[in-house]
Amino acid sequence: AALRFDWPAEYTTGNKAIEVTAHSGDVLRIWFTLNDRREVVDVCLETIVRHVCRGEVCPELMARALAAAGRSECGDPQGP
Repeated sequence: AALRFDWPAEYTTGNKAIEVTAHSGDVLRIWFTLNDRREVVDVCLETIVRHVCRGEVCPELMARALAAAGRSECGDPQGP
């Protein structure tokens, strides 16, 4: 839609989020950038996360998850 309807630059440069309301009522915020070739890049999503199951994480998976922590491509974990 951003390409078809020529959205304002604040949306296509990642400065303002698009807000989508899910059936549950939760809001999904989407930031993105259009590059020089008019391709969508640097997508960042923000929403509410809910527990859907309980279980245990094996030590190997825990080590991999902790090693990857902080490598977000969305910028500041507190939000833009």
